[in-house]
Amino acid sequence: MFFFCELKNPPNALIAALAAVFLIIWGLNWQGESQLFDSKWWFDALGHSIAGFGVALALRYLIRKYGAKGFFIFEEGRRFLNIIVEAWVMRLAVFWEASEFIWDNWGQPYFTWLAQAQKGLFDTMADILVAVAMAKIAIVCA
Repeated sequence: MFFFCELKNPPNALIAALAAVFLIIWGLNWQGESQLFDSKWWFDALGHSIAGFGVALALRYLIRKYGAKGFFIFEEGRRFLNIIVEAWVMRLAVFWEASEFIWDNWGQPYFTWLAQAQKGLFDTMADILVAVAMAKIAIVCA
């Protein structure tokens, strides 16, 4: 809640702007009709990797800024923060893939002109693993 109240804070405004750009590129312009490993599939994989990296950095910043600030100064606190961030990125990736599954099974049959979101189990697992791997890279970079 504080995040939205403090959009005048430059890092918060940057996070909101990047989220909006990401939504425009990978949300509104997404074309799901692709085969595994073709150019549209790689575009989707790039979106999952950018989301994993960006969400991890944003979560790490937001938790340090608005969470228990003093706890994360110590080495044990930073390790705990990294575990929290990785767990949340994994949860968000699983939630996203579950929403794609729900769309494909209950929404897309009624809206056949819209794209199917998943390309099978390999695509689903690759999307989750890419997001989590990029979150780990973001944590190392931070």
